[in-house]
Amino acid sequence: TKRVSLDLVALDPTSVTSPVLNMVHSSVAISGTISPLDAYAEMLGFGSESTKVTFQSPFAIRNRLGLIVSGLDTSFQNRNGNTFGRMVDHCLAVANATPGNTGIFTSSYSIGRSLIEAGLEKRLKRKLFIERPGMKGTENDKMIEDYKRQGEKGGAVLLGVQGGRNSEGGDFPGSTMESVVVVGVPYARPTPRMEALITYYDSAFNKK
Repeated sequence: TKRVSLDLVALDPTSVTSPVLNMVHSSVAISGTISPLDAYAEMLGFGSESTKVTFQSPFAIRNRLGLIVSGLDTSFQNRNGNTFGRMVDHCLAVANATPGNTGIFTSSYSIGRSLIEAGLEKRLKRKLFIERPGMKGTENDKMIEDYKRQGEKGGAVLLGVQGGRNSEGGDFPGSTMESVVVVGVPYARPTPRMEALITYYDSAFNKK
């Protein structure tokens, strides 16, 4: 039999945050990614009198090189052996040019598996650490410790997923991760919930 479920989703987070903020004298919210600040302050219920401060990154822009590879995408219709083989070529080029560790973060675990099937692990001249779905926290922590140690020993490669514990919450100073390859963009699925959220914020902020 086919199951039907009904989800009630609060599109406005202030129903949760406002009661908490009303109980405290002051509150500090810190993030390295939220922008624009005015919109987030309103969304979370901080009020128009809240103080918003932006701090510049302490890392010199001249030390950061960003490159984009054109002619490749991870859309479903273009997922084939030739495409993933070319992606592996670029991943290897970055890893081989990096003295320390490299991180490769894909938009999904399936993309990561496709890179391995296309020869990433076989062609790589250094050790590959693979973040797998369902890994226990202790298992992942041990893997990351081993991976970081390779930074001063010729380098290694970490294959993970965007939005995962290692791409978002990890700290990789110095040689523990000197270069990063981002494969694909993890767009949110166009679910009814996502469409409703977009419509709600378009209305709330006059499509700004």
